[in-house]
Amino acid sequence: MTREGVRHGLLGTSVVLGVAGTIGSLRTGDLPGNGDSWGLAVAFVGFALLGWFVCGRRPELPIGWLLLGGGTVGVVAFLASWWAFQSMLHDPGSLPGGAAAAWLSVWMSALPWPLVLVAPLVLFPSGRPRSRRWRWFAVVIFAAIAALSLVAAVLAAPVATRQAAELVDPTGAESAAEAALGMQAIARMIAFVATVISLVGLAVARRRATGNDKRPYSAVLIGAAVVVGTLVVDALVPAVTGQRYALPEAVVALFNLALPTSIAIAVVRFQLYELRTLVNRSLLVALIGLVLTAVYLGVLGVLALATSESTSLTVPSILAAGVVVAISAPAATLATRLTRRWFGRGTKPSDMATRFADDVVIADGPSGKARALAETMRHELRLGSVELVIDGVETATAGAPRGAFTIVVLQYGQRRVGEVRVTARANESLGAADVRTLHEIAGYVSIAVESIRVSEELRRAQHALENAQAEERRRVRRDLHDDVGPTLASARLKLAAHRRRLPGDTAIAEVIDQIADAIRGIRRVVDGLQPSVLEDVGLVSALQILLTDIRRTTGMHIVFEPALLPDLSSGTASTAYRVVAEALANVVRHSRATLCTLRVDHDEGVLHIEIADNGRGFDTSTPSGMGLRSMVYRAGLAHGVTTVSSTPGSGTTIVLELPA
Repeated sequence: MTREGVRHGLLGTSVVLGVAGTIGSLRTGDLPGNGDSWGLAVAFVGFALLGWFVCGRRPELPIGWLLLGGGTVGVVAFLASWWAFQSMLHDPGSLPGGAAAAWLSVWMSALPWPLVLVAPLVLFPSGRPRSRRWRWFAVVIFAAIAALSLVAAVLAAPVATRQAAELVDPTGAESAAEAALGMQAIARMIAFVATVISLVGLAVARRRATGNDKRPYSAVLIGAAVVVGTLVVDALVPAVTGQRYALPEAVVALFNLALPTSIAIAVVRFQLYELRTLVNRSLLVALIGLVLTAVYLGVLGVLALATSESTSLTVPSILAAGVVVAISAPAATLATRLTRRWFGRGTKPSDMATRFADDVVIADGPSGKARALAETMRHELRLGSVELVIDGVETATAGAPRGAFTIVVLQYGQRRVGEVRVTARANESLGAADVRTLHEIAGYVSIAVESIRVSEELRRAQHALENAQAEERRRVRRDLHDDVGPTLASARLKLAAHRRRLPGDTAIAEVIDQIADAIRGIRRVVDGLQPSVLEDVGLVSALQILLTDIRRTTGMHIVFEPALLPDLSSGTASTAYRVVAEALANVVRHSRATLCTLRVDHDEGVLHIEIADNGRGFDTSTPSGMGLRSMVYRAGLAHGVTTVSSTPGSGTTIVLELPA
């Protein structure tokens, strides 16, 4: 049988047996010690249904199979208990196999609880124990409960063959029956204590988690709080009302579904953004319902004591309902605040689109924007890895890929602009709903991707324009330096020779002076078009000359730590020189520094330059000035990165990285 066949078969078995047991229980009345037993049957069917749901979405995780198997075992134990009660006490001999049913009900009754509570909590959320200690804890608990169940089965076997009714109604039972039932009670107590310990461990795990990793743990702890709150209300109402009122046991049994329900929600949805909306709504409804139920029963009990009325429709019950109505709005508001505090606001695709837009604006350069967008997707969608492939831009990766990629094509209008490749986190997989979610947000991602792609095209166009302008400046410089300049100098020399032959001609002297002024002007234009020292002596020597000039004019102590550089392209050298010149100008104008250090290095095809000063520094969170923006802009045009780090009172460090 296939895994899907087992999944459907277990659910079908639990539903059929649960319905049969529920119908029988409603017809025959309460079982001894079980109260409204139909609620217990419905709860076990609910466990199985939750397990069936989890197995369908996360079949690789054992948590779903434990819930499904535990719910099915619970239904079998419940049906066996009702069968034995019907056959031996309510209508003796009406059903066959009463002794076997009594025997089954004794040793099976404790088995569902470690399966639906302890094991899922220990294995939450990845399907593996969170540490070696938890693995041994689970082994010991299951071994103890299995041993007690086995002892109960052995002790109950001879009783079932002689007087099986004692296993259903222990009044006046012999020692063997009492011992078997005692083993059952001890096993159930161990399961309860182990559940409490597991919840404490879950709370510790949540405390150690960071960011969004806290949310799945919070979901389970809120489910546990609902169960604990129900138990508290169930214990307080009889005490307050003098045993005249009690929370129906069927209601208590149904509220016990809150914990496995929260486990199922967290396991199935905790890696994608939908969890927050789903959990917020589910827990909000459950929390409001629990609060209002508790208030209603509490007020009803207090008023019943005051009026000594115990019928169902009384003045106390009407007043209690009025109190519930009055506090429903404040209770809803409080519940909303609590869920927002623990889980944050529900993330809608439009909200996530805003985060995408923010990342695109904040990050530097198209590659930085793409990396920021990939990291945001991985963080918000709780994925293992994200690879963002944008046409014309370097692929951005966040996280380490594990397993097969799920690929979603990104389209802007009718045009393909890239694709996103994602993998699930360790020990998880992406289901059909997860893929639908990815396609849902793909439209918003495409807008951000198109913005990045356009900015990259604009950057390339600007870089090409800068290169063209630089080349044009070099051409003009060569023409002025090698053609116009020598021509004017030659004309000046010829005129000077004529002036010596005609010493009284003042007009020639004026022309000579004008030509000299033109030559000086051309030299200034040539030097302004491109620092000639870069072409003549290289970047390191050009920086040394620049530093010497700054030392002479400002008196600042500047330390230069150069390195042997390979041949740099004219664009890289020009960008580096201009960024350093702008950075040093900022140091002189704004830092009030007494010491500045300039370090130049080269490593694996990347030129590294660092300018550090001991000045007053500044707050980098405030908008930067034109000089800093200019440095970042120039570096970006050359596929480089400029990083500025500063703290008020501790100086400033600027790091420039350019492809050599």
